[in-house]
Amino acid sequence: MRSEDELLIEAACRKLMTRYCVGLDTRDADLFLSVFSADAIWELVNDTPRTLAGHDAIRSYFESRQKKVFNLHLLQNPLVTVTGPTEAEGYCIALIVDGPWGDGALPVPLRGTEMVTEYRDRFELRPEGWRIVRRTMRKLIDKKSAPPA
Repeated sequence: MRSEDELLIEAACRKLMTRYCVGLDTRDADLFLSVFSADAIWELVNDTPRTLAGHDAIRSYFESRQKKVFNLHLLQNPLVTVTGPTEAEGYCIALIVDGPWGDGALPVPLRGTEMVTEYRDRFELRPEGWRIVRRTMRKLIDKKSAPPA
């Protein structure tokens, strides 16, 4: 049987995974950044590979995202493995659906599934609480890479 501490760590880390998606979907930069440690590394390994280091770089990328598209990140299969009292690792996938943002009125027309991504995380307990210290994002399925119909 797992300890209560391990269950609490898993819950805290899964909450970070969820807050990441909600921050993206609601375009809330502060909520989005709050899941990362100040010195976090966010690595995007497809398309134009890039590594973003620290809150300033992550915020800049977040704010550069396309504003004309409405996205929803549907988090699936979150798995957290506690590796110590102040460290854990995580894995999840996200199904990302989109539609045109238009004037912001809901509902928006569904364009379809934009992509499926996987996230691999390293979590650490910091003075401000549990945070993602490294997130690697890899696209598994991307409609932009599909051959023409």
